[in-house]
Parts: sequence; C-alpha cells; structure tokens
Amino acid sequence: MSHVMKVAQSVSWNIFTGLGSRAVGLVGTLLLTRFIAPEEYGQVSTATITVMTASHLTNLQFGQYIIMKGYKEPGIAFHAAVCHVCLGWAAITAAFLGRDLLGPWLGAPGMTRFMGGFVLASALELVSIVPEKSLARDLRFRVIALTRGMGEVLYTVVALSLVTTLGGMALVVGAVCRSAMILTVFFLKSDRVWMRPVPWSWTIIRGMLKYSSPLALANMTDFATSRWDNLLIGKLHGAGVMGAYNLSYNLSQTSTLSVAEHIADVLFPSFARLEPRQRGQALVRAVSAMALVVFPLGFGLGAVAPNLVGAVFTAEWALIAPMLTVLSVYAAIAPPGWTFRAFYKAQGRTTFVMLAGMFRLAVMLAAVATLGRLGPLWACAAVDLAFLSHFVLMWSGLRRTHRALMWPAARGVLQAFAACVPMIAGVLLVQAAERAFFPLPPVWALAIEVPAGILGYAVGAFVFARSTARELLGLVARLIKGRRGQPAGAGAE
Repeated sequence: MSHVMKVAQSVSWNIFTGLGSRAVGLVGTLLLTRFIAPEEYGQVSTATITVMTASHLTNLQFGQYIIMKGYKEPGIAFHAAVCHVCLGWAAITAAFLGRDLLGPWLGAPGMTRFMGGFVLASALELVSIVPEKSLARDLRFRVIALTRGMGEVLYTVVALSLVTTLGGMALVVGAVCRSAMILTVFFLKSDRVWMRPVPWSWTIIRGMLKYSSPLALANMTDFATSRWDNLLIGKLHGAGVMGAYNLSYNLSQTSTLSVAEHIADVLFPSFARLEPRQRGQALVRAVSAMALVVFPLGFGLGAVAPNLVGAVFTAEWALIAPMLTVLSVYAAIAPPGWTFRAFYKAQGRTTFVMLAGMFRLAVMLAAVATLGRLGPLWACAAVDLAFLSHFVLMWSGLRRTHRALMWPAARGVLQAFAACVPMIAGVLLVQAAERAFFPLPPVWALAIEVPAGILGYAVGAFVFARSTARELLGLVARLIKGRRGQPAGAGAE
C-alpha cells in the first residue's frame, strides 16, 4: 500500500470515529444544558481549565520525540514516561492544594468543589499519553481513534445519567470514567516498552529537551490560547457569560475539529516519514484539502447559528447564537494553521512553531483584554483576530525555505473561501425569505437552510476549487474500493 493511501486510511478512521463521538458528545452537551445553568457550567469550566493549565505547564512534549526517534533509539519511551508523569502529577497536586486561593481570584469560587475529580481524571490522562504516542509512532491511528471516540461516548453517557442528581458534578464523574477507560485500552494495546526500566541517561534527556522544548512552549501557548480567554472573559463579564462563551467556543470547534483534528494527528507522522524534497508539494495539497473540508463546516455553522440555537437551547443560553456567528471565523481558519505547524515540526523548525504560538497568545490576550471590555461579542472578534494573525504568520514562514510554494498554498485557501460564498449567500437568502414571507419555527427553518447551504457549497467548490475537490473525491473513491477489497493503491502516488 502506498504511503498516501496508508495515511488516508488513518485519516478516514480518525474522521469516522471522531464524527461519531463528536455527534454523541454534541447531543449530550445540548441535553446537559437543560439541567445545568450557565453560572454552574462556567464554574465547572473554570475548574477544568485550572487543572489542565497545571498539566500543560509541565508537559515537555516528549511524546513528539517518541514519534520522531522512539523507534530508533532504546530507552526513550521510559525516560519520557517517567518525566511526563512525575512532573504532571506534581503540577496538578499543586493546583489542587491552591484551589481555595485560585477560585475567588478567577471569579468562580464555586469551582473548588469540582477540583478533586478533575485532578484524578488528569492524573490518569497523564499516564496514558506515552502509550498513545507509541501507538501514533507506529501509525496505529485506528486504535487511538476508536479508543478516544469510545471515551467521549462513555463521558456523555455517564454525565447524562447522573446530571439530574449531581448537577455539574456529573461532568466530573464522566471525565474520570473517560480517562480510566482510555488509559486501560492504551496500556493493553501498546507495546509497553515505556515500562521497561533502563539506566538513567541525562544524554537522552538532553536530546529530548533539545527537540521538544520549543514544542513544549508551543503546546502551552496553544492550550493557553484556547482556554485562558475563558478565564479572562469570566473576570470581565462573570461566570454566566463565561459559561455561554465556553460552550460557544466548543460548539464552533465541534463543527471543524471532528474532522480537522484527526487529519492533523496524522499529518505530522506523515510529513516526518516523507523525504524532505516531497514535503513541499504535500503541504500545498494538505492545506488546500484541509481548507476545502473545514471552511464550509465553520462558516456554515455560523450562518445557521440563529435558528440552530433557537431550536436546541433554552432562552437563558440565547447569547450563544451571535457568539457562534462571530467565532465561525476562528473555527474555519485554525485548522489550516495546524497543517503548517505539522509541516514545520517535520522540518525541525520547532522554534518557529513556538514563537508563532507565543505571538498568537499575546495577540489574543491583548485583544480580549482591550476589545473584550466592550462586550462579549467583541471578545469573540478578538479571538478571530488572534487566529487570523497566526495563520498569516505561519504562511509567511514558507518564505525561508519554500518561497515558491507561498502563492500555491495561499491560492488553495482562497479558493476554499470563495467556494463558501455561494453557501453563505444561499443561507442568508433563505433566512431573508423566511422573515419576509413565511416565518417558520427554528427547526423547520434549519431543514431548509442546511440543504440550501450544501447545494451552494457544492456549486462553489466545483466552480472555484475544482482541482482540489476532484482530488478529494478521487481519494475517497479509492478508500471505498480498498475497503471493498479492491486494489486501493492503484495509481496512488
């Protein structure tokens, strides 16, 4: 089987399980909002972010080194496991001990009662990271995708089963069950080489730190960019607005992450295994395909947000609708940026990845702290600004080694955006007709808007991005043939 088809099959497994688990998680989240008020949801979110911040502060990204070098050098997995788990456990323990000070300072004193459970869930998650990276090193994404997907399903089922009696604490119990299940499966499925003690070597530690330190800072800035805005908005506008913003942010992610994050998981190992001369064209194809897949999901959700929120949420969550519309820009532009990041990591340009992440975080915090004071929607616009700036910076990084690819990469993204214009126009025209001639309940309005958007995008894709669309459809066709037992690799590059 060709490398392209092997990667494509890994992506397909990730997407398939991701879509299923995200769908279950989305339905579960919508149902949970019927029983949890924005204020309590904000307190649970603050507790989660606090524990995750402690964990990420000590995550040195040794797992990425396992993917790059672990199959060549003995002892790496053991050293990575010891450092990762010990540092992480120490950090989350410190966060738990300081919970009574952190809660009032973050404007959510009620978060303290949720901290213990989230610390336990994080402790289990920390142990599962190294075996997961060992599986990723061997391109066993089917196991990873199925396990992560079932973990999300388990979380949703447990939380929904207990929410009527435990309230926000049901989310904590669900998180613990999810982490325990994921750890168990990864432990059983991995080669467990990370458990085999070897003499301690500071040479190995220095080698891992040299490669992973920039990635650790980049990972921390990625996390801070996606979470600290919640904390800042909570301080500016209260836990209730923070709860609505957090849910809006997560929903906007769901529209694209169910596909994009699973593609991105495969891109780095794929780029790492390609010859350097092959990576440039692979990047152009990947970023063009990523944009063509995720742009309609992000912008489409923003277009139908008013009727979507009206159909599934109660009145106390009404602020979510305009937030989703504004955040659709972030949801669309973030995944193509991940494609550039995977490319630069495979090139060894981890310092650039780190600096770009720090730039994005600085822009976001500064913009939310200033524009965000004008209101919650301005805070959402500040997030869009940060991710747009980051994407432009990542694209401009091609100037150093692949200047000739700058325009082809930009063209692929612009074509995907142009393909979305008929989609958005179609939805807006339907909404205008609904208001003027035949007002409908939100559910029935969605039943008209969604097909109109799909039709508009299909037309736009084959008018403005025909080459990329045909390539994607051809790849899907080959995958289907492969699953039916036909020679999927025929003709693959």
